[in-house]
Amino acid sequence: MKKSLFIILVSLGLVVPSIVSAQTYLLDSLSNAVTIYKCEGTLYDGGGAVGNYNNNTSYWRTICPPTSNKKLTLTFVEFDIHPSDKLEIYSGKGLSVLPLYNSNSQPFFTNQELLNQTVQPHFTDTTGCLTVRLVADSLNTALGFKANIECVDFCQDLVAQLDSFFTKVDAQGNMHNIPIKDITDTIFASSGNYSLQHYKSIDICMGDSIILTANPSFINILTPNPQSPNSCQYSWSFGKGQTQTIDYNNTVGHKFTKGSVLDLNLVVYDTVTRCSSTNKINTKVRISINKIREIQEDLKVCSGEVFYLSVGNEEGSTALVGDYDEVSKYGYEGAVFIPDGPNCSPFCLEIPITIDEFPTNALIKTKDDILSICTNMEHTNIGDLSIEVVCPNGQNTILKHFTHAGMADLGQAIRNDNGCDPANNPQGIGWTYCYSNQQLENPRGVISGSMPSPIDSTDIYSLSGYFQTPYQDATNLNRPTPSTGWEATDLNGFETLIGCPYNGDWKLKVCDHWGADNGYVFSWDIEFGSADAEAMSLSKIDSIKLIGDYITPITDSKFAISIPRQSPGTINYTLEIIDDFGCLWDTIIGIKVLQGPIVDLGPRDTSIFEPMTLTSPYSEGYSYMWYPTNDTSNTITTPLITICDSIMNYYLVVSTMMEGIQCAGTDYIQIHNNPTPLTPMMLQGNVTITDEESNILITWVSNALNYEVYRDDVFMAIATSRVYVDNTIVEGETYCYTVKAVNNNCESSISEPICKSAIGLNDLLDNEPTITLYPNPTSSKANLNLKGLSTKADIQVLDIQGRILKSYTLNPNTTSLELDLTDLSKGLYHLRIDTKTNTIIKKIIKK
Repeated sequence: MKKSLFIILVSLGLVVPSIVSAQTYLLDSLSNAVTIYKCEGTLYDGGGAVGNYNNNTSYWRTICPPTSNKKLTLTFVEFDIHPSDKLEIYSGKGLSVLPLYNSNSQPFFTNQELLNQTVQPHFTDTTGCLTVRLVADSLNTALGFKANIECVDFCQDLVAQLDSFFTKVDAQGNMHNIPIKDITDTIFASSGNYSLQHYKSIDICMGDSIILTANPSFINILTPNPQSPNSCQYSWSFGKGQTQTIDYNNTVGHKFTKGSVLDLNLVVYDTVTRCSSTNKINTKVRISINKIREIQEDLKVCSGEVFYLSVGNEEGSTALVGDYDEVSKYGYEGAVFIPDGPNCSPFCLEIPITIDEFPTNALIKTKDDILSICTNMEHTNIGDLSIEVVCPNGQNTILKHFTHAGMADLGQAIRNDNGCDPANNPQGIGWTYCYSNQQLENPRGVISGSMPSPIDSTDIYSLSGYFQTPYQDATNLNRPTPSTGWEATDLNGFETLIGCPYNGDWKLKVCDHWGADNGYVFSWDIEFGSADAEAMSLSKIDSIKLIGDYITPITDSKFAISIPRQSPGTINYTLEIIDDFGCLWDTIIGIKVLQGPIVDLGPRDTSIFEPMTLTSPYSEGYSYMWYPTNDTSNTITTPLITICDSIMNYYLVVSTMMEGIQCAGTDYIQIHNNPTPLTPMMLQGNVTITDEESNILITWVSNALNYEVYRDDVFMAIATSRVYVDNTIVEGETYCYTVKAVNNNCESSISEPICKSAIGLNDLLDNEPTITLYPNPTSSKANLNLKGLSTKADIQVLDIQGRILKSYTLNPNTTSLELDLTDLSKGLYHLRIDTKTNTIIKKIIKK
């Protein structure tokens, strides 16, 4: 911008103004309302090349072409007008002619609206002139503008432009119509200032093809010669030197194979009027690269454990991902003779590498942006040479100073000097020598002729394969009469290349300062670590998805994978990353599952009444640890515990080394010692009186080792099962029974009694009501009919644990009852009917 130009003016002293003044024109009070006739030069605001324009001004001037067959164009290479001010441009002479309008249909321009834009008179204007007026208020100012003046032939104007959509063809051949984006980026300078950059963007994925459609605008389509897209020639430029010209067809296809930001240009030539478009379409193609850089190798996990899979740009991530950070290597190959000292012309050898794949205006920001510079060469007497690299804008870094010290050779050189003709100088064998700030552990120092010859390009301390860093701690040579240039000053690495553009010609410069000895360069290359995408940032990661089994997301980029106990082998997961261009990048991540020890101690909740042995199968190489006892064998026995409801938890860890990692299997068990048994319930009685036998059989529901049976509160017997037969009954008597459950010294409470009358079959039939229950099963309600009921009956609905869920009472004069089971869960229930003489249990199913 203007400040950088100011430095140049100062450094050139008084010579520059005499050159610049002849072609520089200001918009100030001295030039106000003045008309000039010029086809070249530069137009500045009143602040000139150095300062801002002044406040509270309104100056204008007209610029016309010197001849009538030309018209004027102004190309604004700098443009910064404060929003409270405005620049007006008129098509013709003076302020009363037709103005030019901005994209918002306003007759003035502000901010950076005209940056890198070209304006020209309206097609109806015959003067070919442009009038420029800058109106500034009293409060604000800005850098202003710089416009290059040029004349072009009068033509029927046409403007090159693209359709608002392009067609993307992906790697699978699918076609999608996608809108071209309008982008505004903020570009920050090291000074803290910033500017806005506006451009259109075509965003695609690496490997995609695109179909573009030109939509030229013909301003005066009917006068005097009809213009049409079908009569035009279209010259496309896709960056990287790739161009294509198509006649009479406004569509073109192209495939981009590498991630980058490229300028897309189009020139439309009308074959009827022989006029060409002069505008820039200000469009960039942004090609997204695969975001997945690297997947960790040899991923392993033990069965039954959790594997944490992370996706990120930090070292140590399972999947290393990143945005625009490609390593780009560019090189030259071919044997080139190094001119033999001052005796040959040219004195130095320069080998260029042309680079044009990086974003426009991308610059080297740090010394680490350059990974390495390598040369493959041979030469006798290394002390004769100086080696440097020159970047596209002329900045350079020294790889080796001329020291004229020592006799060591580079590579396998041939000591046979035969003048300046390469044909008379046979080639030796080149060795590769590299320079890097990053890929060596320590600086090596100056390449010295006192080293053993030939200098070994692999004799290094690190394993990187690089000979030395360009930062060399050198000292002045102790020579009696050192010549100019022999002094070896400290080298500065690649720091002197900061500010170099990526794009352009990079040159390896090798100079032979002594008129003897010779050699060849066979190749050289430069490797960049990253490209400065400047404001044209490439795509960013939008979403991360991991597809597979046993996954629990922790964050958007971290996942927990819970591996089952028994799942040996490799489990594959698909990692999908979608960027904000809509590009999908995926890969398979395989995790090897090592089958760890399988531990099974049985049911988690176990009741015991005496000591129990817990065992895990023994395997060679396995270690065992029981908690809380800290036993290390594969078997333990629980202690004898007589306390009721005593609970102990045992936890076993079995571990072993598998393929370098510790795998473990675990299990736990809860031991319930001497649990208090459940109170017996759902007692039922069955009376048998025949000529052969008389007894009452009692059954119940419970869980215990033993049961104490009582009749009319008198202890009768200890039963080991849930059945008791009373053979000591007297016919005609009624007996009431209760039961208590016993586990060792732990007892339940006494059960509810059940009473049975020792009556014969005929009496039973006479006294027992007839019971009908329907529908059964039922989904909601059931009907209970009792015929022959002589006394009141209590009716209860119980679950299988004996808990009372519903209660009813049925009087003798009532024969039916509706049971509402709607609110009960599906399952088996018991219906208990208690009369004065009988207890009857019926099963009912809720479906």
